[in-house]
Amino acid sequence: RAVLVTGGAGTAARTTGFLGGILTYAVDEGIIEHNPVRGVKLPADNVRDRRLTLDEYRALGKALSSEESEIETPQALTGAWLLALTGCRLGEIEGLKWSEVDEAGGCFRLEDSKSGPSVRPVGRSAFVVLASALRVKDCPYVLPGLRAGTEHYRGLAGAWVRLMKRAGLEGVTPHTMRHSYASVAGDLGFAESTIAAM
Repeated sequence: RAVLVTGGAGTAARTTGFLGGILTYAVDEGIIEHNPVRGVKLPADNVRDRRLTLDEYRALGKALSSEESEIETPQALTGAWLLALTGCRLGEIEGLKWSEVDEAGGCFRLEDSKSGPSVRPVGRSAFVVLASALRVKDCPYVLPGLRAGTEHYRGLAGAWVRLMKRAGLEGVTPHTMRHSYASVAGDLGFAESTIAAM
């Protein structure tokens, strides 16, 4: 039975890559003799190369510091600042635990990032933000959930959209911040391997 996958070129590229991985695994396990998609060129995944300009960084900073931003939850503001300052993925910031914050080492020691455990160098500005972050007793997360308990905050994506609207920034996603972080590091002369580690 055929399955219709919708979502555009990006979804097609990721789905094709995923299928190739499954078939490679099947070859490794002896389930099939050869991978029928080996050598097939993957469709282009619309690589997003949007990065913030200096003026856009200023607009973002003003939006996060303005009185209007105070209508957001403390978790939303802390999370938005961390997205802007660390190059981390949205899910990594939402799920960040206090036990993963290593201020003395100047890094986050992520137990489970998209690529497994990861050490991320973090600048002093991020630790300044963390110093004033909301802490909830018995909650291990930097961004505690809105209800009492031990869950993490899950509203950062929506808060980000509202904050970007206030900043007047179109097309700026959390991924844009990640790309901008890497681009600035490249502008400063960091090696690609260092940027990848960051």
